[in-house]
Amino acid sequence: MNIKILTLLLSLTIGFTSVRAQNTPPVAAAGLPARHWTKTIGLGLNYVQNSLTNPPAGYGQNQLGGNAQMNVSLNYDKGKIFWPTFLNWNFGLVRIGSGPLDAGSSQKIPFQKTLDRLQISSLVGYRISRDSAFSVLAGFELQTQGTPSYIDPNGTYRGVFLRDIRNSGSNPILANFFSPAAVLSYVGIAYQPSPKLFIGYSPSTYKGILVLDDAVAGLVGKVDAQGFPTATVHGNKVEIVNGVPVFKNHLSQVGSYLLATYKDQFFKKRLSYSSRLQLFSNYLSHPERVDMYWQNKLDFTLIKGLSLSYQFDLFYDYDVLVLLSDKTIPGGFSGEYGRRVAMQRQLMVRYQVAF
Repeated sequence: MNIKILTLLLSLTIGFTSVRAQNTPPVAAAGLPARHWTKTIGLGLNYVQNSLTNPPAGYGQNQLGGNAQMNVSLNYDKGKIFWPTFLNWNFGLVRIGSGPLDAGSSQKIPFQKTLDRLQISSLVGYRISRDSAFSVLAGFELQTQGTPSYIDPNGTYRGVFLRDIRNSGSNPILANFFSPAAVLSYVGIAYQPSPKLFIGYSPSTYKGILVLDDAVAGLVGKVDAQGFPTATVHGNKVEIVNGVPVFKNHLSQVGSYLLATYKDQFFKKRLSYSSRLQLFSNYLSHPERVDMYWQNKLDFTLIKGLSLSYQFDLFYDYDVLVLLSDKTIPGGFSGEYGRRVAMQRQLMVRYQVAF
């Protein structure tokens, strides 16, 4: 199968992150009972505003927007048992221009979503022995988005919005919370030779694509020569019953799952790199079509507490169609759906405080 890169997204943001973490609890150093829980909370905020009144020609236009990141992790490690859990939510909005949506309209130019990604992961492991690199594990993961996504039913404004900007009643919705949601549940084994590297494998994994909103579940991505839908946008099942398409709210899969994470520091700990790779193969249909989600992050410390962070993510799922990019079309997207690798890149200057 020939897979082409779908989308190239580059955003530059200035963020603030506060992190609470303790790698070596001070109570342990003081001879007191060790704390087996480690908590990390990160909050990133970005605000951009450009307000113009009677500007000279060529100055630009009004802009209002921002980006927020929330990272929460809770880790337990005692004896043979370890239990890491994390939640990541990246959300952004922007409004370019001002005034009414159309001439004579009471609707203002709306905010557009720039990013909305919610990820929750938790796994429990039991080491074969206290010093062993091998363990058995069970885990759960959820990926969805936190808010609804709409398009302009008139097609005048390209982008994704938090509501039906024209109150059309046609419900031009693209996605919603748990519509879609990718759910993983697995049991397997793990190998962790050092704190830097972790490899987990499960030969028995359930993967479900849930689309609880019926309007979202009915979005057609592909049709055959007779005009009947053959694939939905988000990957939920569609069946033709007596010549009528019936859209299901889920797609259930059972297969093999690999999770690999790596983190390290270089140049006297000024440069840090972390990577998280997930691969899934469905036993029930075309196991050669491997789903992939690969997250990479590179941090370079400029001065104490201030770092330059670069994030690079790749995503591919044969069942999930993506909006095809086309730089020759206004807005950069063709309006058609297909099977491609999705790419996201983000550059951020981040200030962090540990306490």
